[in-house]
Amino acid sequence: MPEDILKPLQANLPERQNNRFRDEHVDAIREHIISGGEASLSPLQQRLLERWRFADEQIRDGKLKRSEIAKLIIDKFQVSRDTAFRDLVNAENVV
Repeated sequence: MPEDILKPLQANLPERQNNRFRDEHVDAIREHIISGGEASLSPLQQRLLERWRFADEQIRDGKLKRSEIAKLIIDKFQVSRDTAFRDLVNAENVV
């Protein structure tokens, strides 16, 4: 099957939608940080920022491995392992 036939279908795949969803949150949180807190965040974005700041603090502290920080995130915020590791990446890139 030619690739160009699949392009419209691929745009609706869950992983593509999730990336767009995450990008919107990342952009909003970056704007919030850059504006010194002036830009408003949704409750979900506020929770994301709280987790990312926690992760950033742990990374900067330098005492724990990434896997140990992920475990702290899982325990403190009741999120999945995958989410905890994504939080680490976002903390490094955004906060």
